Amino acid sequence: MAGMITILREADRSTVAEAAKKHKVSDATIYAWRKHFGQMEAANVKRLKALELENSRLKKLLAERDLDIEILKEVNAKKVSPRTRRKQLAFVRARDLSLRRACGLLGMSRATPCYTSRLPAKDAPVLAAMKVLLAQYPRYGDRRFSRCFSSAGVRPAMTAFLASSSFSRASASEMPGAP
Repeated sequence: MAGMITILREADRSTVAEAAKKHKVSDATIYAWRKHFGQMEAANVKRLKALELENSRLKKLLAERDLDIEILKEVNAKKVSPRTRRKQLAFVRARDLSLRRACGLLGMSRATPCYTSRLPAKDAPVLAAMKVLLAQYPRYGDRRFSRCFSSAGVRPAMTAFLASSSFSRASASEMPGAP
């Protein structure tokens, strides 16, 4: 930078062609430098270069932030199930973001994508019994199933599963023995 100012001052004292030849730069380069830095001192040129460097860094940060906002708009960051969050994470990762940044953007733990549920194997006997009962009594609701399982000694925690699953609750008038 300071060399640029020195070359410009030398070009002011002599001809541009002599200064260009001496410092092995083209005439056009000296004219471009003169256009941008003609009236500046060396300290001002250093300050200008530092400001341009910081400006480019800030533009990069702004571009990253805009990308984050665009991704969040597409993902629609509402509260959803972990399975859906994993799908959203896969969508964000397809945009060339690291796992760490993608998880931070979605507000989830980095352990979530690696988690595998052990409940399907644990609840397999209960689900099999449920299918048998559903085939026998298609109009039973989740509360009635819960009572059947409780009386059989199966853990009643499946009530939450029944309430959230595709097993619809039958109305009181549809149940056997209802008035």
